[in-house]
Amino acid sequence: MNNNDNSILFFKIWRNVVLNKLIFKHLMMYNLVSFPVDLDSSLQPFIKNNIQYVKSLFVKVDDIQKDAKQYEIYEIGEKLNDLPKDIESIILYQTNFINYSLSNLELPKSLYKLIIPFNFNIPLEVGSNRVFSNLTILEFGSNFNQKIDVNILPNTLKKLKFGKYFNQELNENVLPKYLKTIIFGYFFDKSLDNLPQLIKEIKFPSNSLFNKLINSNKLPWTLKKLSLPSKFNISLIKGILPKKLKNLKISNFGVQINDNDNDNIKNKYNEKSKYLKLKVYNKNGNLSSNDEILKILKLNSKIIPSSVKNVTIFFNTFQDSLQGYYLSSQFSSINLNLTKSNLLKYWLYKETSKLLLDKFEKIKSIKVNIIENNYKLDYHSKSCLSDLINLNLNEFDYNFYSKPVKDFKVFTKLKCLRIGNYNSTIKFDTLPPSLELLELGCAFKQPIHMKWLPISLKYIIVLNNETPISINSLPPSLESIWILDTHYQLNDFRFFFPLIGKLKIVDQDLIWKMFNKIFKKKYEFYLY
Repeated sequence: MNNNDNSILFFKIWRNVVLNKLIFKHLMMYNLVSFPVDLDSSLQPFIKNNIQYVKSLFVKVDDIQKDAKQYEIYEIGEKLNDLPKDIESIILYQTNFINYSLSNLELPKSLYKLIIPFNFNIPLEVGSNRVFSNLTILEFGSNFNQKIDVNILPNTLKKLKFGKYFNQELNENVLPKYLKTIIFGYFFDKSLDNLPQLIKEIKFPSNSLFNKLINSNKLPWTLKKLSLPSKFNISLIKGILPKKLKNLKISNFGVQINDNDNDNIKNKYNEKSKYLKLKVYNKNGNLSSNDEILKILKLNSKIIPSSVKNVTIFFNTFQDSLQGYYLSSQFSSINLNLTKSNLLKYWLYKETSKLLLDKFEKIKSIKVNIIENNYKLDYHSKSCLSDLINLNLNEFDYNFYSKPVKDFKVFTKLKCLRIGNYNSTIKFDTLPPSLELLELGCAFKQPIHMKWLPISLKYIIVLNNETPISINSLPPSLESIWILDTHYQLNDFRFFFPLIGKLKIVDQDLIWKMFNKIFKKKYEFYLY
C-alpha cells in the first residue's frame, strides 16, 4: 500500500464519527496523566469513564453537613471510593468553611502525594497513620494547627509542608527520620531543635514571623538549603551553620526600637542587630554600592560556613506617600567567591532603571513591571545583563509604556522568556538562539511558526486560545507545547495528531502556572 492509499484510508477512518470520537477521546486522556484533573469539573462523566488514565486528581470536599459528622466522613470517602488503582497524587480542595475528618479514609497504596485543603483542623489520631501510609509528599492546608504525636507521620515521608496557621512544638521523633524537605508557614515560631538529621532543605516564607534562636549544633548535618524569613535576625544563630550548606537566605532587617524603650532593652536589641546593618538605599533613594553589600558577608563570616556559595540578602524599601516615591521589596543573590556582587534576581518598578542596573555586575533573572518610556534593557546587553537567563515581562503593560526590549536576541544566553501582552511581529532573528522556554501572552495572535522559533526551543506555552499554531513548523527539539482546552484548533483532528506525546491540553487555571512549574523543574538550579 502506497502513501496515497494510506492517506485515503486515514480520511475514511477520520470521517467515521464513531472512530473519530474514540481516537479523540484516547488522545485527550493521554494528556491527562501529565497534570491534575478535576473530578468535579464539567468533564466529570468523561473523566469517570476513563479514570484508568488519570494519575493525579483534584477532589472537591464541599457540601458536607455541619451537624452530621458521619455524613462528613462518608461524603469524603464516597468521593474517593472509585479511585484508579495506580493513582499517585490527590489534591483535596474546598470552597466552604466546613471541617471534616480524615481518619476513616482508605487510600490506595500507590498514592505518594496528598494535599489537604485549607479548612482541615482536626487532631490527628493513630488512625491517621494508616491514611498517610506510603506517602512521600504531604501538604497541610492553611488552617491546620494541631499537635502531631509520634507515629502519626509515615517513615516514607520525604517532603512535609505546613500551612499558614501551624504553630505547634515539633517534639523528638515526631518527624519521620528520612524527611528531606520541611516547609513552614507564616505563624510558625517554635524551636527547630528536633528536626531529623537527614533533612536537606528548611524553608520559611519571606514574610514569616519566625524569629527563634537557632542552635546550629541541633540543625541537620545534611542541610544544604536554608531560607530564613526577611525579618529573621541572623544574630539569633548560635554557632556555625552546617558544613554542607550551599544556599542561604538572610535579611538586613534588624529589630526596630521604640523611643519609649528603656536603655537596657535598647542595648540588648542593638547587640542582636550588630551583624545586620546593611543599608541598601541611602537617603536619596539611590542603591548603595557593592562594597556595602559585601560588608554584611564579612560581618557574618563567623556564622556562614565556607561551603556556602550563594547568599540571598532580603532587603526592603518603603512607600512614602508624602514624598511621592515607591520602591518595592527586592532581593539579591551574591556569589561569595566573587569580588563583586553577582545579582541573580531583580525587579524593576520605577523610573530608576539605569541607576539601579549599573550598580551590579551580573544579573541572571529580571522581572520588569514598569520602566521609564523609551528606556531599553538592550543598553545593558553587553554589561550587567550579558549573562541574563530569565526575562519576565508577563505583567508589563504595553498600552502605557514603550517596549522595554527592542531586540530579544541581544541577550545571547537567554533561556526563558515570558513576553506577556507583546503582540508585535516576531521575525526570524527576533529571539535568541539559546531560548528553551517561551510563554506567549494573551494578546499574542501571530501564527506560531519555525520561521521565527529558535531550533533550541523545548517548551512553548500559549495563553491565547486563538493563536494559530502551525504544527508542521515547530522545531524538532520541542518537548511540549501547552495550550488551553478551549483552543480553536482542537476541533481539527489533524491539528493534534502529529503532536501525540508533546501536546498538553490544560484549563485556564493551570496554564497560568505552567511557566513557573517548568522553570522550577528545569532551570531553578541556575537561581536560588
